[in-house]
Amino acid sequence: STGVGGVGVRVFDTPNGEARVVVSSRFPGELAFEHCDDVGSRGSFCAAALGLASEKWDKWLTNDGAFHVKSISDESPELATVVSEKLQTCCLECGYESLAIIPIRLQERVIGLVHIVDSRRDAIHRGIIDAMERAMPVFGIAIERILKTKELERREDFYRRLVETSPDAIVVADMEGRIEQLNERAIELYRFESRESALGLDARELVSEADVQKIAGMWQFLIDNDRLGPIEYTGLRRDGTRFWGESTSSFIRDLEGNAQALVSVSRDITARKEAEEELRRWAEVFAHAQWGVAIGRVGAETLELVNPAFALMHGYSSDELVGTSAIELRADETRSFFVSDLREAERAEHQTFETVHRRKDGTIFPCLVSMSLLKDSSGVATHRLVNLQDLTSQKALQAQLAQSDRMA
Repeated sequence: STGVGGVGVRVFDTPNGEARVVVSSRFPGELAFEHCDDVGSRGSFCAAALGLASEKWDKWLTNDGAFHVKSISDESPELATVVSEKLQTCCLECGYESLAIIPIRLQERVIGLVHIVDSRRDAIHRGIIDAMERAMPVFGIAIERILKTKELERREDFYRRLVETSPDAIVVADMEGRIEQLNERAIELYRFESRESALGLDARELVSEADVQKIAGMWQFLIDNDRLGPIEYTGLRRDGTRFWGESTSSFIRDLEGNAQALVSVSRDITARKEAEEELRRWAEVFAHAQWGVAIGRVGAETLELVNPAFALMHGYSSDELVGTSAIELRADETRSFFVSDLREAERAEHQTFETVHRRKDGTIFPCLVSMSLLKDSSGVATHRLVNLQDLTSQKALQAQLAQSDRMA
């Protein structure tokens, strides 16, 4: 609209600190980049526009800090004292004679520059420059709004990507419970056919009826604390199958603090719950087994865990035996074999042998030891598992039978 050969807009005070061309029309990019590359390093048009003027600059500066050259070729010798040779060469090679650089102001700051060039001498008259200078404060406000909008868009895109790549299922529902947004993991977890098929659905359909009632009873807690969870629930998939889930919920609020939506972050904990149940069953076996069970770490002699039967057959409580050296339970005559028995069990990974143990009251009893190695997920042996059977009754019965045979 200026009627000149080329116009470029350069903004160098952006949120990420990088200068960039916002608008460019028939304007050499090399020229625009030259200006910003020179900022703070040596005398340049950009420095003049920022008010870094000296006596050498006065001839080309307006009162508002705009830089104006009527003819680059005619004024080249003088310009050479304040302007880089590369910049002059760029203008002349592109056929530009007239040049003006006008600072874009935002309050007390200069946030960018408008470059105007033309192939004609003195084609950029003072009226154009004055009009541009008057418009620059408004132009600065407009650019700031553009930059803020772009920054908001950048942040929105960042958080959208963060949500979409989350390993947890994220569901956003309105205050009526209807699903407004969900990420890819939520689509997979609840087995929706598509994202569109989930939108508008009542989120309570993804939870068992019993858990819906339980969560409803916690609604006031969520209102008062703005966060609920993690809580466990039974999730309902769209194909009718169920899973164990764990969820944390919180409100999304507007600037006035009013709740606008509810976001829930959930994960499938079925594998964990199944492992916990299996562990519980084994704990029941361990606690109620009628034979002795003890566990110790490989490389150590102390007992880490014993069941009630193991403690009872030695006359101790379970707590008394934890941390005790296993060799203390051996009868004196079998202690010399203790280390070799351990080494053989570690070598073979399983070993069964008879030995003699001593009770808390000093009495001894024969026993059958079955020792195995327990390994971690990488196959490294970490613990020894000992199953112990008291052979006192069996040995007595064998003695009676032998006595009967001799008397027959």
